Amino acid sequence: MNKKGDNDTVYEHDENNQPLFNNPRYITTNCNGNIHVVDKISDDWSGKIVVLEQGGHMINEYTGHSTINKHGSFKPINIVTTPNDNVVVIDKDTKIMHILNDNGHLISYFNTKNIGIKRPHSLAINTTGELYIGCTRAAGSRTKEAKLYEINYVGF
Repeated sequence: MNKKGDNDTVYEHDENNQPLFNNPRYITTNCNGNIHVVDKISDDWSGKIVVLEQGGHMINEYTGHSTINKHGSFKPINIVTTPNDNVVVIDKDTKIMHILNDNGHLISYFNTKNIGIKRPHSLAINTTGELYIGCTRAAGSRTKEAKLYEINYVGF
């Protein structure tokens, strides 16, 4: 919005007048102005990451990786940008963090179950190198299993 409250820019259609998004859920940006959007495309949370340049031109759509998502679709539930300008995405079903570069291409991944983090759901990051992962309880659970993990990460 500008100072008068008018829309400055609206991102809705690509250059072929096709909709860019189905149901944009979470958004992050990086230093060069690229916009990364978690776009939910079905009720089961299947989705993609839409990467736009600052002017709205689509750079990439990331729909998961065939090795990581070989048993089901990519279900991104949260996204955050690191100080190194990479993007971390949590996959709802696999519990894997996909690490993407600023153009939305996979550069690495990490299985949170390997370090005892179950049901990761939300992400936050600070400038001093801590990644926060919020975890939910199992559906129907009455125990106090919800947790927040603070992780010092290196390299992404």
